[in-house]
Amino acid sequence: MKRTNTLWTSLFLCFVLLNLGLVGPSLARNKPVIDPISGLSSDHMAPSASTRSTLTAVSNLWTKYSGNPVLDVGAPGSWDSNGVGTPSVLIRDANFLLWYAGNNGTTSSNRVGLATSPDGLTWDKSQNNPVLTVGATGTWDSGYVMAPHVIYHEGLYKMWYRGNSTNFAGENIGYATSTDGVTWVKYPGNPVLVTGSTGTWESNNIMSAYLIGLGSFL
Repeated sequence: MKRTNTLWTSLFLCFVLLNLGLVGPSLARNKPVIDPISGLSSDHMAPSASTRSTLTAVSNLWTKYSGNPVLDVGAPGSWDSNGVGTPSVLIRDANFLLWYAGNNGTTSSNRVGLATSPDGLTWDKSQNNPVLTVGATGTWDSGYVMAPHVIYHEGLYKMWYRGNSTNFAGENIGYATSTDGVTWVKYPGNPVLVTGSTGTWESNNIMSAYLIGLGSFL
């Protein structure tokens, strides 16, 4: 009976995969394979038609706020006058805290700023911005810092961020801590995650860290 149940389960799984277009005759003819996780095609690395339809259906579940964008660029001449992005948001003591990358349009001008909000919609940028800046000349992050990801753990704000000494080649991940989310101390052992050896898939860049807690880890 157990073997029969296993057989029916296998047949059902095959039926589902066939209907999703993830397995079938196309594989036997060495046609492009669609990654079921990313929806990317192995030949052009583009989503299949069925995946695009699924993504469209999922996106329709979201309603964009009519007041977007909720965080805009700074005034002309300011450090974030050209662009803001890659937000990381926490809620602490009924306030929203948002760390973001900003730049003024010049080469390697990305820095990290902070904004606060009572409702997640109306944001006030910190007067101390940018709160995380580049390292000293010759250090690994002397060119730019960006893409912050922040958690609050054991009484400290902890940030993982992307940095480099040049322009977008050889990016690594650094770590910094803060007691208030404004004044940050970079870990002296940075970078904590570095690019792979020559020829590996991550030999050029490591980008945009995102940390989650598993079990008792956090």
